Amino acid sequence: MKRAKYILSLLFVSLIYTLNARGIDYEKLPRAINIAPQDKFHVQGVAVDMDNEVIYLSFTSSLIKTDFQGNIIGSVVNMGGCHLGCLSFNQEDGTLYASCEYKSDEIGRSLRKSAGKSAVSVDETNETGFYVASFKGSDINRTNIDAATSGVMKLAFLPQVFNDYFAEVRNNGKTMKHRFGCSGIDGTAVAPKLGSKGKNDRLFVAYGIYGDTTRTDNDYQVLLEYNLKGVNRMSQAYSAVALHRTGPSKPENIYFVKTGNTTYGVQNLNYDSFTGNLFMAVYKGKKSQWPNYNLYVVNGHKKPIKRIIQGVEPELSAKTLSLVGNNRHDVTPGWNAPGGSTGLCSIGDGYFYMAKNAKNKDGRQYCTVELYKWMPENEAGFVKVK
Repeated sequence: MKRAKYILSLLFVSLIYTLNARGIDYEKLPRAINIAPQDKFHVQGVAVDMDNEVIYLSFTSSLIKTDFQGNIIGSVVNMGGCHLGCLSFNQEDGTLYASCEYKSDEIGRSLRKSAGKSAVSVDETNETGFYVASFKGSDINRTNIDAATSGVMKLAFLPQVFNDYFAEVRNNGKTMKHRFGCSGIDGTAVAPKLGSKGKNDRLFVAYGIYGDTTRTDNDYQVLLEYNLKGVNRMSQAYSAVALHRTGPSKPENIYFVKTGNTTYGVQNLNYDSFTGNLFMAVYKGKKSQWPNYNLYVVNGHKKPIKRIIQGVEPELSAKTLSLVGNNRHDVTPGWNAPGGSTGLCSIGDGYFYMAKNAKNKDGRQYCTVELYKWMPENEAGFVKVK
């Protein structure tokens, strides 16, 4: 018994050392970082390079890089109407990943118009694409880098998302567009294989999901798992001439997470090495039969279980993931978090940065990046560090 307790204590000390191997003093981190007004599109995601003390933020149609004081030290522009969403930084090789959509819906037309492209007479199939965008952080070394001519932004096409977006399905006796309510993608997270303590060699991509309250096949979050090597190998530089179609032919795994209704699915997906879990920040749903939280946490330690996906026609059996419980013992547990849907980034030891959007009187969007501590016993899940 004594030997077992001794071994456990050694493992605990080893774990604490591993979690804070870089010797970061989290109590000395900035509590709030103010980011100056950008364009008219709000912040979508935040990622932090702790080793170099820089922050990356996506402002829908542009990417900026700042120091910990909020000074802009680099930016990427001219993405041709791309909706750049959630960000995820791989500390192991210095690569930044983001979801990237080219669509002809209402948001897409606005982005195209802003980019100087035709917002009318769009060939929807040819002008629509869903990609994982990647950037070498060290390449973003100056402001106003042109994505169309510099080669700094690479894209990997995701045919699984493309096919689900354009699919027609039967639901509630009607023919509807968009399998599983797929509106494209938003969340991205670099992580180890689920249940593994290994390298961050997987990329998880989360569907954006239409919140239509009249359909029943949109009450699950859909997570695609890709091997990072495959994504990197098949990525090509963005070209303003035409959208390429090169990328992984299919994901390694497709997972379903039953959360109930959301509005546009997982906005920010984030892997937290401290807990080993995947955090999903969403806009609240509108179906009254669900608790409609804005934060759900996937248990990264439980193996996927094959189950019937409810509300989908024809009947589908697929891999499902479990949610971490809250203190209220909900069937679909979650939290009413103080933010996260416009930017959520774990930085270790239970600390997170959240990017919160705001707009000035000229209509330009800015944000504040605030420091929080994960406190799952609270209804909000997070407590602001003061």
